Amino acid sequence: GFAHRHQVVHRDIKPENILVDERLRLKIADFGLAFRENEEQVTHKSSIVGTPGYMAPEQIRGETLNARSDLFSAGIVIFELFSGRNPFIGKDISATIHHILQLDGPQLAAQAGLPEAVVSLL
Repeated sequence: GFAHRHQVVHRDIKPENILVDERLRLKIADFGLAFRENEEQVTHKSSIVGTPGYMAPEQIRGETLNARSDLFSAGIVIFELFSGRNPFIGKDISATIHHILQLDGPQLAAQAGLPEAVVSLL
């Protein structure tokens, strides 16, 4: 969307940060952790920020982030919207991080019985 066209990476896409207006349009809120690609970041490069259950693998590893990182997080939100659960949440943060790094999202979507159109989107 607009932010990505301006090279802004949100870094914390999750259900709580997605608003719906009166015309049923989605709006992303809380850009407190956002940064512009190719600009010096306020947070230290090795700092990991965001909500663990919605982080992209590269975010967990402290690697360079871009719009695709936000799309990974949005995919988790879409999975949760259709299935009622976050596919990566574990018994603790360590297990959640392990799941994100090891599990195959599209395979999880297929196993969850999500509609084929959603599986192909994810």
